[in-house]
Amino acid sequence: MLNVGTNSEVSSTSTIVNVKEPNKLPMVPSTNHSRGRSRSRSRSPGVISDSMHLSPSEMPSNSRRAFLQHMVDSLPKSVYNRVLALKHNQLQQIKISEQFFREVYELEKRFYLQSCTLFDSRRDIVAGDVEPPAIER
Repeated sequence: MLNVGTNSEVSSTSTIVNVKEPNKLPMVPSTNHSRGRSRSRSRSPGVISDSMHLSPSEMPSNSRRAFLQHMVDSLPKSVYNRVLALKHNQLQQIKISEQFFREVYELEKRFYLQSCTLFDSRRDIVAGDVEPPAIER
């Protein structure tokens, strides 16, 4: 253990790190996720090696597609089969959701048509065009 700080004593501002070699401090990865990076379009779109330091979301579309395809192709066959099965499963779920929302839309249309007369009479009462009938309690 090495005590890194201004004093030889452990203080609240000092940091304790494990050091394997006495003259080297551990490398701290950069966590700067800002969008301030320069996105030069001069990169050739098919070259993966130029974009290896970028995350896939920051790559141009052609490079991102090639990079992700390379990652998928390098997966073991069993993992690749699982990915395909999950993709197929997700497509089936999307079809079910589509059918659900289509039926909900049809129900909304049907009930809206049934409620139109009530909406019209309420609009007339609120606008003051019609005096509502007396309703018994």
